[in-house]
Amino acid sequence: MTPRKSYATATVIKSDRIIPGVYIGKILGAEDVIGTSKKGKSYEYLKISVDVTEGEYKDYYANDYRSQTGDKKWWKGSVSVFVPNDDGSEEDGKTANKFKTTMSKIEESNQGYTWNWDEKTLKNKVVGFAVRRREYEPGKFATEVSAILSVDEVRKGTYWKGYLEDRLLKGGSASSGSESKADADGFVNLAAGLASELPFN
Repeated sequence: MTPRKSYATATVIKSDRIIPGVYIGKILGAEDVIGTSKKGKSYEYLKISVDVTEGEYKDYYANDYRSQTGDKKWWKGSVSVFVPNDDGSEEDGKTANKFKTTMSKIEESNQGYTWNWDEKTLKNKVVGFAVRRREYEPGKFATEVSAILSVDEVRKGTYWKGYLEDRLLKGGSASSGSESKADADGFVNLAAGLASELPFN
């Protein structure tokens, strides 16, 4: 191959959007969300908002938030996990396991911290998290936080790789309505346009 003179002065192209992968960050806020579905079933989930604190994408979600124009701004770095309702069902048992797993990852990343059922204590805790692509229209993708990880998992690469897989539309079309639905991993995936709208100090 013949060397090209233009190579020496060429610019490395970098995406201004966060790419699927795992990141070290911190929790900027957490919100307990309680509601009732269209089918009349009550639900509760903890919405955790994060930002990147290391590497090329440091402060990515804060910078994205500041760059938004218009009447409403959306904090796009959030993930939500269902809270068990203690109804004794097998499904609720799985929910409890997944919720405890998430809290354990936060505890592992913050020496001396123990989850005490006060979501306000999660603020400023160090965490790892995964980002994946979400298909919001056929062939069109945005990124979303898919899971909370421990810092150790991120640094050692021992996290479940399924957290990075694309979340594709089911049946070739978006889910109807704005009701949140949970993946098999127990995390709530908010419908398009319902990213966390949280002002952080």
